[in-house]
Amino acid sequence: GGIFGFNCYFLYFPTEDITIILLNNFLDEQHPTVLPVQDITAILFNKPYELYHDIKEGKVEDAILSNYVGTYALSTAPKRTIVVSMNSGHLQANISGTILEFVFQDNQHFQFKNVPRTEGTFTVENGKVIKMVILQNGRYEWIKMK
Repeated sequence: GGIFGFNCYFLYFPTEDITIILLNNFLDEQHPTVLPVQDITAILFNKPYELYHDIKEGKVEDAILSNYVGTYALSTAPKRTIVVSMNSGHLQANISGTILEFVFQDNQHFQFKNVPRTEGTFTVENGKVIKMVILQNGRYEWIKMK
């Protein structure tokens, strides 16, 4: 769990009698860390790991970004919403009061700044944005409502 700037992780592997407890209050905006506990686990179990993941930011025109502004509802729980807005030429997502900044790789593909291992795509059909799909520990489809 955690709040902005602070995270904590607790994992226990009973078969191996391994416990991982990680407290983290470091956030490097230029090189956001991937979930460090996943990498520590990978190291312990001789699996591939990646300590840092640079986000390659592309320029998206304001006219395209403005099409993404709106309210999106989670397809499996429509009362859960994300409000996407534009602020100083950047898109932001408001998820239950938490503001996340979009970082675009191209016109439709994005990540959230400082949110490790998150990828997203806006889906446009016939010139109209119909949804965004976010991949982070699962696949979440958000339907554009307005």
